[in-house]
Amino acid sequence: MQFEPLSSERHQQLSVNSGFDFMQYATLSRATVCVDEFASLSCSFPLFFIKDTQTNNFQSIALMSLFANNEKALPNPIFSCGDSRFVASLPNSLRQLPFALVNDPENANKLTIGIATESLQVTDTADIANSGNTDPQERWEALFVADSAGNLGQPSPYLNSVERELQQQFQAEQTTQQVINELVRHALLQELEIHLHLQNGDSSQIRGLYSINEQALNQLPNNDKLSLMNNGMLPAMYAMLASLSQLNRLIQLHSLQAEQQDVNTPKIANINVKRRS
Repeated sequence: MQFEPLSSERHQQLSVNSGFDFMQYATLSRATVCVDEFASLSCSFPLFFIKDTQTNNFQSIALMSLFANNEKALPNPIFSCGDSRFVASLPNSLRQLPFALVNDPENANKLTIGIATESLQVTDTADIANSGNTDPQERWEALFVADSAGNLGQPSPYLNSVERELQQQFQAEQTTQQVINELVRHALLQELEIHLHLQNGDSSQIRGLYSINEQALNQLPNNDKLSLMNNGMLPAMYAMLASLSQLNRLIQLHSLQAEQQDVNTPKIANINVKRRS
């Protein structure tokens, strides 16, 4: 999804559907998540860290497909049904679509609101009145309204709320990076290899996923453990470890997808997770 900086000049005629379009999530294989979401998301998604090979920085994600690198670009089995029946909680990064923070073209040291204008959640305000659409799932919100002088271009209450949510997300991302830095400092991240064994006899691997090194965590000095506990990091770490059980759930959802939907999803016989030393 491509985002462009939001502008009152270019986008003042746009409205956004504030309801959730779950089908747009079906094209995603993963979603960025923050550490304060680990506990709630661990009930729905396997959570991992991934490393940027250029910067060596880590990022936390929720995995939504075991065929993320498949050349057929298969839809993920969680949202391809068009609703949220298979999840108890949504990552905030998905809730905020079609918005995201992007670099401000006028200030290299600043972030600004970005919008994905090609999203189905975005349309011209004039088209809403002309369409006659009464779908209760669609709640269209104007991005800009007229000021007291009647000039269009004032941020709407909805856009102001979006800005506040993005600011909160930014703070959560900063906190998450601090937590990741601590995990790296204590050598608590460990790369995993997920081996997929398919029912047709084929096999494949998923690499580049990192989780908590439970053995290293248990061997930490008590003072370091106490520090992690006081900083609220231990619950998040154990939530990430617990989320690995969602890999089995993903297998079941892939099988259900293959049976009920017209997609050529390979059927998984089993998986084997290996921890790399």
